[in-house]
Amino acid sequence: MKFAYELLNADGKLERGAVDAASEAEARRGLQRQGNTVLGIEPAVSRSRRGRVSGATLQLAFTELSTLLRSGLGIAESVQSIASAHAGDSLADALDTLGRAIAQGKPFAEALRLSGLQLPEYFFQLARAGEMTGRLADSLEEALAQYTYERELAAEMRNALIYPAVLVGVGLLAVGLMFSFVVPRFAGLLKDAESLPWLAWAVLSTGQFVNQNLLALLLGLFVLADMSGGSMLKTLAMAVLGLLLGMIGIDVMSGYTRFSFDIVELGDGVGIVPVAVGLFGISDILLTAGQADPPKVQQPTLRQLVPTMADLKLS
Repeated sequence: MKFAYELLNADGKLERGAVDAASEAEARRGLQRQGNTVLGIEPAVSRSRRGRVSGATLQLAFTELSTLLRSGLGIAESVQSIASAHAGDSLADALDTLGRAIAQGKPFAEALRLSGLQLPEYFFQLARAGEMTGRLADSLEEALAQYTYERELAAEMRNALIYPAVLVGVGLLAVGLMFSFVVPRFAGLLKDAESLPWLAWAVLSTGQFVNQNLLALLLGLFVLADMSGGSMLKTLAMAVLGLLLGMIGIDVMSGYTRFSFDIVELGDGVGIVPVAVGLFGISDILLTAGQADPPKVQQPTLRQLVPTMADLKLS
């Protein structure tokens, strides 16, 4: 069975790790025989079962801490008292680390960083200022008030965005269903495309394209959503641009051109090679234009342009 430990080695340095042993007592004795001072040991599985510390738990713990400090209790005793009260929840490990760091003589702000709690930076700055001025309880209350305000503001923003998000989602779903199943039923109107307003022509052409390539479009969107490691907004913008470019050309069902703007060359659609070459060229031009010092132009000799035997073997 594995046991997670925290100890001071023979050099007085703090170490954490795990050790295999039949029982906790055996693990402790084995570490002590190596000349270590065991600060804490527990089954490794218990540490992994504790979840992430919630914001409400942090608020409660720091409220308790500031109250104990105002009552005249020392920082070490206050942290120890709160740790015993939170012995079974997700805050126990961080409070144990915080208490041991304070017992080793570290400042509270530094010990708070070592605890691993996910706190805003102003918590540590106010804690350091409170220690220097002797008003740690006041500083913690100010940090707690700001933290509470930020959580309440975030909750209000989430609640305010739920209704618009639902409306946007339902609207997109309705538009998608219309373009997929309703608009294609009026595709026959494209035979008289010259007499149609440009907006009606664009809607009918888009609906017919979506209906013909619905599965391919859904597959492409899912692949983009899965492969994109960055901004989802940029991914969707790239997908929409690709769809718009893919709609240019002659409709295979009706034989009418879509989004060609009376340009004969666009009847076959937008070619992949010109788009790829153009995008690579434009990006390189923009990168070069943004540099303070333009790159040096390479002027190879004729002999350097001739492929060598190694190049021929690799080709």
